[in-house]
This record gives sequence, C-alpha cells and structure tokens, in this order.
Amino acid sequence: MRILRLTTILFIFGLIISACAQQPPAVQVVETYFNAIVEQNDALIPQIVCEEWQFDAYLEMDSFLAVNPVLEDLSCTVVSEDQNSAIVNCQGSILATYNEEQQKIDLSNRNFIVRKEANEWLLCGQQ
Repeated sequence: MRILRLTTILFIFGLIISACAQQPPAVQVVETYFNAIVEQNDALIPQIVCEEWQFDAYLEMDSFLAVNPVLEDLSCTVVSEDQNSAIVNCQGSILATYNEEQQKIDLSNRNFIVRKEANEWLLCGQQ
C-alpha cells in the first residue's frame, strides 16, 4: 500500500514538473525560428512565419550563409499576450564565425510579434 501511494505521488509530481517545463506556443515558434535560421532550414520557414514576413525571414537566414552561426544561451519569454497574439523577447546571441573571426549578435534588442492564424502560432514580424 505504501509503495502504491509513493508511486502515485511521484507520478503526479512528474506530471506537474513536465507541465511547468512546457513553453508557451509563441515562445516555441520564436525559438524554432532561430534554430531554423542557424541551421539554414528554409523548408521550415513557411510553417512558422506569416506569409507577409517570409521574405524578411529568408533575408535574415541568407545573411548567415557565409558564416558558421551557432545559438548561444537562447531563452525566450512572452512579454505580453492576448488570445490571438503575443510579443516575445529572447535573451542570448548568435555567434557567427567567418575565417576564425567571431561576431556575437545580441538577440535581446528585438521583440517578436507572434500571431495565431488558423489555430497556428506564427512569427509575423518584430518591433
């Protein structure tokens, strides 16, 4: 009986911890965007970016073609949110290496606009 109770408590505790660890969908979209940018995953862009902002997203991705980009300490949070939109800010940087010279691009100076369209959260621009 005691083992069953302990197992149940541990199971419930595990569910609570995993629920707390999940990120809001708006944060997931922005983090996925940065990963797509540094990995040069252009096929992912139309799935996570609003149609009107795709050109800008591809431009940003292309700006890293000649360098070796790496995300460093990426952590995004929702600054404000309503039912169908959110503003997301990220901390961290992109390290871009070219000919052994490294440039650090701070990500904290941009806020991203994320909107819910057809039940999908999409990155739609920046402030």
